[in-house]
Amino acid sequence: MRIKRFLAAAIAAALLVCSFPSNAIAHLYKPTIENVIESVIDSIKENSHFNKPNINNYTHDISYRIEFRDSASGLELIHGLYFDRGIDGEKLAAGDEAFAEAATIPGYTLIGDDFAGIVLGSNSEENVIVFLYSKDKVYDIVTIECRLLSFSGKTLYSTEQDESDMGEPNIRGYELAPGLSQPLLRIADDGSKVAVYAYRRDDSQWARIIFDPQTASPAYECHILLGMSLDSYNELPNKAAYPSVQPPEPFLSGWHFAGWHEGLGSQAKQYSSGEEQQADRVFTARYEKMVSAYFLIDPHSTGRGSFSGGESIVHIEKKVTRYNSQSTSQAVLDETDIPECFPASDSRFAGWKGSNVSGEVWSAAFSDADTNYARFDKMLASNPPLTGDGSRSGLYATALLVSAAAIILIAALAKYKSA
Repeated sequence: MRIKRFLAAAIAAALLVCSFPSNAIAHLYKPTIENVIESVIDSIKENSHFNKPNINNYTHDISYRIEFRDSASGLELIHGLYFDRGIDGEKLAAGDEAFAEAATIPGYTLIGDDFAGIVLGSNSEENVIVFLYSKDKVYDIVTIECRLLSFSGKTLYSTEQDESDMGEPNIRGYELAPGLSQPLLRIADDGSKVAVYAYRRDDSQWARIIFDPQTASPAYECHILLGMSLDSYNELPNKAAYPSVQPPEPFLSGWHFAGWHEGLGSQAKQYSSGEEQQADRVFTARYEKMVSAYFLIDPHSTGRGSFSGGESIVHIEKKVTRYNSQSTSQAVLDETDIPECFPASDSRFAGWKGSNVSGEVWSAAFSDADTNYARFDKMLASNPPLTGDGSRSGLYATALLVSAAAIILIAALAKYKSA
């Protein structure tokens, strides 16, 4: 192996490198000129870049270049390095060997080995070590728009992705529209790229909930993701894809809204906003109100009397539930609702008249403000009361009359037999 040469040329090259960008020749450049010179000398000594031929071969100055070029355009990416002296300042000669290491160039990728060498010829123009690079593909940031395939075309979701890894986002409750798996690409006004994906609602992931007010107002229809309650669904942040739902409180004149129920009658299941929905459902509005029945003393009675406690009026109030538009608005009386009547000593109870009670017969159903009257008849002084209060005391009076009639009948029979 020949003695290493050309220190002066290496130092000159090092000075030239100092003018390059810091990341252009990363393997040669150091923060100070001393470090640069030291690095170049060490590299030359370590790799035996230059092998000195017989000095008698020199006939003219020999030099060589190291070039860094774009493989597509052929243009130099950074300034080439020029060497015409060895380490000790001696001239180069044909037959010497020269070696070089590729530079790291941001935005480009080296094609081939990162170390190369040549044997110097007598024509310096042909003494060139060339490293070729390909330009790295620069991917733009693309705005991804996920739009609902509908008349409104509203954007369900928007994000940004690197063009090199672009794909359709997964949106719960939605799927890509059939036949439109590829995005529509466009350029925005600011020059940025936009990729638009078309989606449609995947009904298999939603529960359809209907709230029917049972009035002239239309039903309220909404959709909730399966497995979610109305409360948890409304907490989802993306309101474009998951708009908040809230059934309105219906109004029915004269009634109080008593909640939403599934089914009718006492077996109906009440709706809860915290209940998870697993299937399509229909809820109807339930309404309630209180209806009254009144029991009064008939002002046209010839006798006197009162109700329990000496009251002259009794007010009965009952709740009425309306399950649907065909439900009755009548409440139901039971026997205990009818007040007991107490006639005065000179009077007797003569029966009821009114909306719900007639004589001794009472009607279970009643409407609001139904009124019933208790009649009392005045008794003559010579005639004891026949029926008392028309109930339990009347039975006692009747028993006395029957007993008296039986005694008279027995006496009559005995007198007939003795004759």
